Amino acid sequence: MSAKKATSNPKPKTSNAFSNPLFVWENTDSPSSVVIPKTVTSPAYVHTFVNKNDDESKTLTPQSPSGANTWDNEHAKLPCSPNNVLKRAGKTISIWESIKSALTSPINSVDDFMQAVYSYNVINFQDWNCKHLSAALHIKPDYVQLLPKIAQLALRLPELVTKPIPLLKRGAEGSVTLSQLQIACLLANAFYSTFTFRNSRDPQSEYSNFPLVNFASLFSKW
Repeated sequence: MSAKKATSNPKPKTSNAFSNPLFVWENTDSPSSVVIPKTVTSPAYVHTFVNKNDDESKTLTPQSPSGANTWDNEHAKLPCSPNNVLKRAGKTISIWESIKSALTSPINSVDDFMQAVYSYNVINFQDWNCKHLSAALHIKPDYVQLLPKIAQLALRLPELVTKPIPLLKRGAEGSVTLSQLQIACLLANAFYSTFTFRNSRDPQSEYSNFPLVNFASLFSKW
């Protein structure tokens, strides 16, 4: 008897995920639980949980909003804080309200993106352009559909990050635990350059010892 040659069925072609109207922002490849490793640390070590660990579900969820609006030199100044304001013509303007207005407007092109980002970055917009972003979306036009989805995720910041995030400084032992969704939300805000107080390259600026957060300089080409 002659052995039959094994045949394999060709894999069906998959359609573009971004053309699917049911596409949602979700990492389906990651495990549903987050395991927090136990480490041996010195007495001076500080580990901050921006989440609480639910013993029953073993998942990480946002903390209660106690102290969420901390605005000092020891914590990250979140764009959604009520303390994030601009004084103009004797009036106090909430930068987060300006961000919400910009990111809830239609963003379906690079021009829309630039108009949104420039609206709350009045001081820095002259130094920025979006040539790199424009080139990337020219190569991958399907990715334009992600712009409003990233904006929606950025606006969930008050809901997802409800506890102050301490700044990790040189010479001080410490770590911070966040969920993947919280990190994605913070990155979405960086993508839209909502950390308006983190744009200065001046060596005397408040965050001169920290890396730039906003993506604006990454998108620009001189």
